[in-house]
Amino acid sequence: MRILLLVVTLVLSVAAQAQTRIITDLQGRPVAVNTPVKRLFLADARDILAVDIAAGKNHLSSLSGWSDTLAHYAPDLEAAYLDVMPELARLPVLPKSKDGTFVVENLLALSPDAVLMHKSSYGLMKSSNLLPQLEAAGIPVIFIDFRSDMTENTPKSIQILGELFDTQDRADAFTEYYQLKLAALRKRLPEQAASVLIESNAGLFGNECCKLYGRTGFGELAALAGGNNLVSGSIPANGAESSVENILHLNPQFYVLTGADWKQYNRRSEAVSLGYGAPSEPARKEMNALMNRQGLASLEAVKSQRVMAVYHNFYNSPLNIFAAEALAAFFHPQAFSDLNPQAEMISFHQRFTAISGAGTFWVTAQ
Repeated sequence: MRILLLVVTLVLSVAAQAQTRIITDLQGRPVAVNTPVKRLFLADARDILAVDIAAGKNHLSSLSGWSDTLAHYAPDLEAAYLDVMPELARLPVLPKSKDGTFVVENLLALSPDAVLMHKSSYGLMKSSNLLPQLEAAGIPVIFIDFRSDMTENTPKSIQILGELFDTQDRADAFTEYYQLKLAALRKRLPEQAASVLIESNAGLFGNECCKLYGRTGFGELAALAGGNNLVSGSIPANGAESSVENILHLNPQFYVLTGADWKQYNRRSEAVSLGYGAPSEPARKEMNALMNRQGLASLEAVKSQRVMAVYHNFYNSPLNIFAAEALAAFFHPQAFSDLNPQAEMISFHQRFTAISGAGTFWVTAQ
């Protein structure tokens, strides 16, 4: 009888530790996953921040590997995490193929129990046959999204991660925090929107100019912050190239450009090196240099010092609310005179992440 009771106790203990959960991802797919996941693969390594927020530092050891996106697009975020968790340097790095997918055999060799991807990659992963191959191998694939419908999909994505790791309390705490900040931001916005243009990846390929955001990404963040993106209705949602002449003709009240440390991605980069651990004065000098390209200095926004550079990786991050706050304070300084997004970010990192929020994530002309 004692042996039987011991067996039953062990079975119940194992069952309590792992369960099959049906998770509906942001592609609307019901996916069966054994939770908590123990070997999650990150198709975008920048999602380590989202995992940290939703699950906590201890669960970062539950990764089977990640892509090479940190080194290419966010070396500052990589350095921030390696500083507090040097063991992450031992995680297998799986480079993306030229088509933006992965070699399925290499991914399967990492023995993931789930793969995390972005909704924006769903079409490619399906048409390239990577998604069907992973599903055929019994590997659940979960799609999250911070890029589109940000205010809806950001808390939903963190909730999905909370389900994956059985850390719903943390996910709920983030959701409450995010929604309170969002409501406070919307409540204080003045009726009159500020006209703005937002340049994407400014300086990434040297002196070239200029790709503008449409209504998604920073276009969405600008609208959330009380900005009127002058090209949101005339170019594709994901943005398009614009001539300097067109920008001068539109002559917005405010000009915003996005930047990050992209030297490892393109050694010719002249972008504004914003991000974790970045000092402010070099970033401001880089921004000023970019605003002297090809006649941009004649913009009224430049003459009146209404130019701002913002950390590019906010477009794909649960921290997007801080970018919206910074933009709102920039567009409407009187309405948000008491708002300090930088201090709010530092406090958020202390509460929700393993890393420091120190760095420079936006600069304005002076």
